[in-house]
Amino acid sequence: MRVLFSPFGMDPFALAPQIQPPRAPRRQAGPLAPFGMMGMGGGFMDMFGMMGEMMGNMERMSGSPNCQTFSSSTVISYSSTDSGAPEVYQQTSQTRTGPGGIRETRQSMRDSESGLERLAIGHHIGERAHIMERSRNRRTGDREERQDFINLDESDAAAFDEEWRSQAGRYVPPNARALDYSRDRRGGGQQLALTAPPSSMSPPGHRHESPRHRQPQTRPRYDWMSIVNIVAREILDSRGNPTVEVDLHTGKGLFRAAVPSGASTGIYEALELRDGDKSRYKGKGVTKAVSHINDTLGPALVQSGINVLEQDKLDNMMIEMDGTENKSKFGANSILGVSLAICKAGAAEKGVPLYRHIADLAGNRDLVLPVPAFNVINGGSHAGNRLAMQEFMVLPVGAESFRDALRVGAELYQTLRAVIKEKYGQDATNVGDEGGFAPNIQENSEALELIKTAIEKAGFTDKVVIGMDVAASEFFIEGKYDLDFKSPPNAARNISADELASIYQGFINNYPVVSIEDPFDQDDWPAWSQFTASVGIQIKTGAPCRSERLAKYNQLMRIEEELGDQAHFAGHNFRNPSAL
Repeated sequence: MRVLFSPFGMDPFALAPQIQPPRAPRRQAGPLAPFGMMGMGGGFMDMFGMMGEMMGNMERMSGSPNCQTFSSSTVISYSSTDSGAPEVYQQTSQTRTGPGGIRETRQSMRDSESGLERLAIGHHIGERAHIMERSRNRRTGDREERQDFINLDESDAAAFDEEWRSQAGRYVPPNARALDYSRDRRGGGQQLALTAPPSSMSPPGHRHESPRHRQPQTRPRYDWMSIVNIVAREILDSRGNPTVEVDLHTGKGLFRAAVPSGASTGIYEALELRDGDKSRYKGKGVTKAVSHINDTLGPALVQSGINVLEQDKLDNMMIEMDGTENKSKFGANSILGVSLAICKAGAAEKGVPLYRHIADLAGNRDLVLPVPAFNVINGGSHAGNRLAMQEFMVLPVGAESFRDALRVGAELYQTLRAVIKEKYGQDATNVGDEGGFAPNIQENSEALELIKTAIEKAGFTDKVVIGMDVAASEFFIEGKYDLDFKSPPNAARNISADELASIYQGFINNYPVVSIEDPFDQDDWPAWSQFTASVGIQIKTGAPCRSERLAKYNQLMRIEEELGDQAHFAGHNFRNPSAL
């Protein structure tokens, strides 16, 4: 009852003696008799008999100028379409009042059938009010924002909002915001509708240097959809290397994102900021990137008051603050971590799955499930063998659905294991960074031959093609390519771009290779311009044996199941899904 009736943190029952003198109890009062009502010992009939008295007391209390109240009502209706898909309509109204005529009203509506979502928040002092409303249609992408002013000039709105915050802040206990923040860190939502002034948002008991207990960052105005707090930390990724994790808090709760990192990166890619301290994680620490988030990016985003549905504004704000072409000031790992967390928060605010929210941001109205590219043999920087080319992948383009494609990929992976074991022994089935097998072979054509044999043995010749991620910049040396770069340098064995292109052409002629990624060095433009015929585009997520990779595949299957008849699998059109 205390949480329900005390949005400002004070106990309304403590005010009861000032409103009505205490009544002499007809029986000994029980713990359920704060209104003078008898406890349950009298039975349900006695309780119902006291209902009128209880409601009268509540009415007298709510009429007091010193009382605080909270009321909420929600209407939810469920229906189903002809296809069986659920349709949900939800409308909620809330009112919080405090002493001095201060009041907050909130109305929200979501209609899954029309896609319309609306939120209106009103701040009231007596007869004056400032009402802010935002609506969005997640089907059409239409947005609308408006403000209404009651007994108030628009030019006075800023001063009114400050007056409202000042009055509301007086009724929040010193540790209220800290308590709400603690609930958020455990995944719960905030319960207070009115933000406290800065002095009450950072009590001494919560001033710690540890990121887990960083004091919440204040923001200039209240908006349920804007960011309350951002905390970053250093964690380890799937390779055991440090990376950045970000916790972002809104009125909806906690949203967490970790930054992915590749084993090989190009010089023109956005900079991944590392500490460079060789005494710690061999220089790969990310405490600098974490500090940029906690000390600069996070506070700035909180202060901006921009809500999490405005992904482009928040992203552009971080990019402008960085001010460099390759994000070298703060590091792409700082900006990306925050951006990913914002995206998750935006999806939660809209009440839609993350993939739907991302599709909206990208302007994709038609959802197409990708063809998974299973990384089944590892070389290059991903493995300790002598293979120069980094990834050899299989794509089940002939599968009927994503679920079927996952089955084909998993069965082929196990068949390939048996083929490698039979030819090279058990040790050859060890795996590389991306979960693909890493047999100690040097000839790249030998890896393709192993995959081709596995495809034939599994009976998938009409369902599976091959893709490659060469990562040629890893073995580009003084204008030539060294296909044995893991051995001691020997300039005599290096080959030209034309010779390398000839090798690729042989792959295409002799194996079902349909995609080659990064076949030449990133600056070898003449080679790129002469060799473009077989480069394809697909989504690559790794082998089906790694837990984090498997999680992505399983999530895609859940998405396919959720979409039902609306699910489209890219299949043979994986390079041009718009043709579906």
